Amino acid sequence: SKSIKLINKAPYHPQVNIILSTLIEELKKAQERKPGEYSGAPGEVACDVCTERKLKAQKSCLVCLASYCETHLGPHTSAGRLKGHRLVAPVKDLDGRACLTHGRPLELYSRAEGRCVCALCVEEGHEVISVEMEWDRKKVSYFQWVFMLSYIKLVQ
Repeated sequence: SKSIKLINKAPYHPQVNIILSTLIEELKKAQERKPGEYSGAPGEVACDVCTERKLKAQKSCLVCLASYCETHLGPHTSAGRLKGHRLVAPVKDLDGRACLTHGRPLELYSRAEGRCVCALCVEEGHEVISVEMEWDRKKVSYFQWVFMLSYIKLVQ
């Protein structure tokens, strides 16, 4: 009887661990980043003006509906007409704070409509207050409600 000997002549190709290679690439990129550079980490917001290498936003402007790094924030602190703009901690979804009809900031709360509106959406005769005032009012009523519930549980 003849014995058959099979020889694999194909070149050896080690399997590439895709997950591991992706992690290594991300680590290399992270090491190349400069301090203050946007990495996409949770909670980080990129500067809307930076073009090549995005830096982390330091503030968001609720009037311009844009986020700015330290460098691009400069005009908001020096130019007279921009000094009155409302700067807040960096906000990721500024588009969600803009009026879909007018593209302006949703800075007012209409009690009649029960929603945030821009200055151009205000209907005659509707009572409007600042979003901050309504937020404070709702926080107080929420905590009063929570207190009342905890009191009821104690009494029972």
